[in-house]
Amino acid sequence: MALVQLSLGSNIGRRGYHLSLAAARLALAHGVELLRLSPVYETAPWGDTEQSAFYNMAASIRCALSPPRLLALAKSIEVDLGRRATRHWGPRVIDIDIILFEGVAMRDATLTLPHPHASERQFVLVPLHSIAPEAQLAPGVSVSQLARQDDPAVWFIGSLHQVLERERRG
Repeated sequence: MALVQLSLGSNIGRRGYHLSLAAARLALAHGVELLRLSPVYETAPWGDTEQSAFYNMAASIRCALSPPRLLALAKSIEVDLGRRATRHWGPRVIDIDIILFEGVAMRDATLTLPHPHASERQFVLVPLHSIAPEAQLAPGVSVSQLARQDDPAVWFIGSLHQVLERERRG
């Protein structure tokens, strides 16, 4: 089973709840073992900045699925949780991206690994740093070298449990 790093994000509705549902669906999926979840961070939107802030987190999994099968699982979870096609980089109920897949470097029409833009996105790097600081996005380039803990567009919110409790209380 390969070690895989994922990035999860939501900026519609109960963002923490959507992250929690996505993590639970991943944990229950055949061929996937959920190892760790990062804390949740609130982040400024990237690309299309005319939308609400995101909640982002990282997940570390062990996976028996091939990269294309894992991508299909991620996309099915997104659809099941209510993600609908909008504008490019637009708002979304849930987004699940494969960032790193142990032992795999690939590029095709639907998937590029490692994720081609992860090294330039602090909303990916900061959560990932909390669970996999030594993960390498390129040979000799670790997450810990790229993550900026003081990025003004990435705010620590707390554990997923804390976020869910705050959402429950309103």
